[in-house]
Amino acid sequence: MAFNSYENVETIMSEDIPPLIIMHGLFGSKSNWNTIAKTIHNSLKRKVVAVDARNHGESPHAKDFSYRHLAADLRLLLNELEIKKACLLGHSMGGRAVMTFGLLYPELVDKMVVVDISPIDTSLGMVNMKIYFDALLSVKFAENITLSQARKSANEQLMQWIPDNAIRQFLLTNLTQRDGGQFKWRVNIESLSKVFQSQIMTFPCLSSTCYNPILFIGGLRSDYLRMDDHGAIRQLFPNADFHYLDAGHWVHAERPEEFISIVCNFITNDTRRV
Repeated sequence: MAFNSYENVETIMSEDIPPLIIMHGLFGSKSNWNTIAKTIHNSLKRKVVAVDARNHGESPHAKDFSYRHLAADLRLLLNELEIKKACLLGHSMGGRAVMTFGLLYPELVDKMVVVDISPIDTSLGMVNMKIYFDALLSVKFAENITLSQARKSANEQLMQWIPDNAIRQFLLTNLTQRDGGQFKWRVNIESLSKVFQSQIMTFPCLSSTCYNPILFIGGLRSDYLRMDDHGAIRQLFPNADFHYLDAGHWVHAERPEEFISIVCNFITNDTRRV
């Protein structure tokens, strides 16, 4: 699992403070979180690690993919970094990976932050993500062109599938160039598209409860985290709290200052209930 670590002498000396592990959403990567990770690190003065999930970013591609696999990968990362307990933050797919980790390995968790995703229902927004796989697979690249030309061509082709420019630009962060000059998508589209409906759209059925403090941050203009699901969510996470911002699904990108303030306050305050 590839990762970026944000730390300095002060944070290294404070090894008793649980670091924050950040996992991106579907089609994302650790680079999407660089600015937020650095800002949280500077604010909290604790180690922050942004990771690439398998089949994303700089992490290896794999045939097997599920939330259990992502949770197991996180556990291996904690072992590799000799982290005994961590705070975890995940957006969308990454949020479900974080929740799965908390249900399977609560002893390794201090607190969790889940960004605009629910373990209960599958939103229409997530269902519609299926078109992104078809769109990326449809893109054809000409030979002997530059990266900027490839991005422009890919953007024009994606417009036929995806009218939202912000989403297209987000997907285009996955475009990369091989040593031989050929262009490819960094995300493993083929493997992810095969398991999208069975392993990504559906939260795993786990017969456990996680009592660790967990904060759900949702977007008021998103249907990924519905208020009607709060009761069912607290059946899995009794110490769950909820906060909504005036944003869509990418809450952290649309309202970064408010998002960072909420996350930092939650992590530093004593939120454990008696």
